[in-house]
Order: sequence, then C-alpha cells, then structure tokens
Amino acid sequence: MKKRLKEIEEEAGALREMQFKVEKEMGAVQDSSSPATQAEKEEVDSRSIYVGNSSNAVVYLWKMLNSTFVIALRMIKRHT
Repeated sequence: MKKRLKEIEEEAGALREMQFKVEKEMGAVQDSSSPATQAEKEEVDSRSIYVGNSSNAVVYLWKMLNSTFVIALRMIKRHT
C-alpha cells in the first residue's frame, strides 16, 4: 500500500512539472524575477472569481476527479 502511494505521489509530481512547463511555454506563468505592474494585477483580478464556502463534498469530488485523471494518464503511459 505504501509503495502504491509513493508511486501515485511521484506521478502527481511529474504531472505538476509537466503542467508548469506547458503553462510556462504558453506564457501563463510569470517569472518571479519581473514583478507585475499595478495594471497587470488589476487585469488579472478582473478575470478572477472568488469561490468561497465550498462544501466538503465538492472538495472530495475534486480529489476523486484528480486521482481518476492520474490513473487514466498512468494507463495511457503504460500502453504507449
């Protein structure tokens, strides 16, 4: 069981790295070396929404969806 958990955590880390690389290539991630101007912050805030008071059911569903996605990617990786 611990071995399986470790494998899942490693795959989740690899997915986070892949996502960061893709976001960086697409320009979605801003370098921390160049601070955002006030206008840029306001523009980002205008596109943002606040989601508060989410129930535990929503958090649970999100975790289940995320783990299902990881499992699906693992299956695809094994077949290729």
